[in-house]
Amino acid sequence: MENVEPPEVKLTAPALSEIENTWLVVAKNRRVNRDWEALMQRHPENTRRCYEDLSNAPTTRQPGRVFPLKGKLYKGAWEYEVTKEDRVEWH
Repeated sequence: MENVEPPEVKLTAPALSEIENTWLVVAKNRRVNRDWEALMQRHPENTRRCYEDLSNAPTTRQPGRVFPLKGKLYKGAWEYEVTKEDRVEWH
């Protein structure tokens, strides 16, 4: 059973994070967390703001930044635009 990965992995918090977490932000698996860590390296300020927003008010709409996805397939899913090319999605 050592090879069994937990269904959720606590998302790595940005460095120097003094964020009071209202919500626990988790990654689906280790691969997702690894991608998040790479994103933090490329865009530290944007990922810090994303983490803060997800920790405090994950479903607060921000035009062009945070919004629910449309369509039956994505019902209940939200998206956070970290950069023009990078997005974080959650349910």
